[in-house]
Amino acid sequence: CNESTQKLIQYYETMQQGQEKHHDNLITEKGKQSTIAVVHIDGNNMGMRIRALIEKHDTYEAAVKKMRAISKNINCSFKEAYDEMEQHLNKWLKSKNNKILSASGVYLRKIIVAGDDITFVCNGKIALSLVRYFIQRVSQKVMDGDKTKKNLEKYGMSVCAGIAYVHSHFPFSVAYHVAEECCSSAKASAKKAEHIQKIGMENGQKMERIGNWVDFQICKNVQNIDLEANREKNYRISEEEYLLRRPYYVEIAQQKPDDIISKEVEQAYAVMNEKNRKYAFSIFEELYGYFSNKKQMPSSMAKTLRNTYPLGKNAMEEYIQFVESRGKFSKELKQEELSGSKMDFGYILEGNKMVAAWYDVLEMLDLYEVVELPVEIEDGDGR
Repeated sequence: CNESTQKLIQYYETMQQGQEKHHDNLITEKGKQSTIAVVHIDGNNMGMRIRALIEKHDTYEAAVKKMRAISKNINCSFKEAYDEMEQHLNKWLKSKNNKILSASGVYLRKIIVAGDDITFVCNGKIALSLVRYFIQRVSQKVMDGDKTKKNLEKYGMSVCAGIAYVHSHFPFSVAYHVAEECCSSAKASAKKAEHIQKIGMENGQKMERIGNWVDFQICKNVQNIDLEANREKNYRISEEEYLLRRPYYVEIAQQKPDDIISKEVEQAYAVMNEKNRKYAFSIFEELYGYFSNKKQMPSSMAKTLRNTYPLGKNAMEEYIQFVESRGKFSKELKQEELSGSKMDFGYILEGNKMVAAWYDVLEMLDLYEVVELPVEIEDGDGR
């Protein structure tokens, strides 16, 4: 409760200082694209790894000194990652890749950056891309020591993130609560035994790594503050059918032109990336690339697919047959990790339930933008 209170105080103090009286300046287009995102990011397993580091010291004074140094390093690392994310956004806004926002606009507002606790508000379209970039940057930092593969595995930073998509005049306290709930949902997935990487023993303790995960929710009703109840009511079709594929695991690997990931970091995350490959955020990105391409999938068909999913599997299979008859499903889309097995095209099997393979992306088609810098091509002189 105290943590939430301090964030609300910080938020309203920011407003009183005149930095932002309301969130209308963050939106894409007033009256049309007025969605903003409240983002909450929290570090993973920090206490366990700090304990492993300070238990090496025999005296209280040495342990306290070490703990203060680690806490300072965590605080600086998260602030650096936030600043790097902000700089990346500003470069993108001025680049040719930005086709939706004013280059001179301010679309990111910091609420609090304290230790491993981050909260910010931004334009809805750029939220997921910014979270992905923040995760990339903070995952390349360590609590203690050099950035070797071993240190990155034991003491590297990792986070979970929650995003609440709301109208610009939606009550901030409700939106923040939903973002926290989404972050908790991401952490619940991150801490499942099958998603954790075991990395041996230290000081008699089992050392484990938790990956970077993200969950998000579109808030349409101020009363839907209970995330679990809302999802049970609006996203569960039956005991066997569920619409949401998220939370997603965010891989740390060289994937895009502006990814700056060292060899040591990539090696440190190789096992984790493979372990959680079927939950990878890159699957969301691939599907978005397909469904947002109007030449491959007309907007009307994509919206009908989205609206048909809640009607149940039989209705969906009927519409899929119609779309297939128009030649709108590519070989790439039919990969099992993207779209489910051949017998259950459009669904993936999770335990004993069928989960909609594409609904997350179809729901987010108007709320996602790839924030990546243009590729710089060298000329003949190597410039």
